[in-house]
Amino acid sequence: MGRKRGILLLMLIVLFLFFCPKESLAGEPHFGISMGAKKDLSGALGFIGASGWGFEVGMVANAEISENDYLNYPCPHTDYITLGWKKDGITPGIDVIYAYFVSEDLFLYGGMGLYTFKYTKLAQSNATGWVYNHGGKTKIKLPFSLGVRFCSSKESRAFLGIGYHEVRGFNLQIEVNPKRKSKHN
Repeated sequence: MGRKRGILLLMLIVLFLFFCPKESLAGEPHFGISMGAKKDLSGALGFIGASGWGFEVGMVANAEISENDYLNYPCPHTDYITLGWKKDGITPGIDVIYAYFVSEDLFLYGGMGLYTFKYTKLAQSNATGWVYNHGGKTKIKLPFSLGVRFCSSKESRAFLGIGYHEVRGFNLQIEVNPKRKSKHN
């Protein structure tokens, strides 16, 4: 029930932001990077355009195994035990985000993403001890994200932020507005 409420709240926020007056948008592009962790290390590179719409390309280093840990074909005999499904490799994803500029120094954002998790079913030979690939599957998750970014001073082009992503966890962000005039321009 909590997840459904979170998704509903996010949808209402995005609808509100979509229909808000455009005069409140900063109107300049922003490029950023975020690093964080839920259980595993994660990161993303992002862009927010002049309209407030943007995207992030993210990943989570949450592999339980790598392709070097097993032979990539089924066990050639029937004398084996199944080790179960394991996360294989990193988890890549992309998020569509929308930023609402409260002022030129502060904005809130929310978004939805698509992340793919690769799983491999492993089997271990009782005869040799070798581990084999006994099938694979991919799961897709549609996570939400929320956060706030702010500029610490009028002279800076950098925005600092904190956010939460359902797959990547809590994260710290730094974002640059290349067009923002600084004191030194």
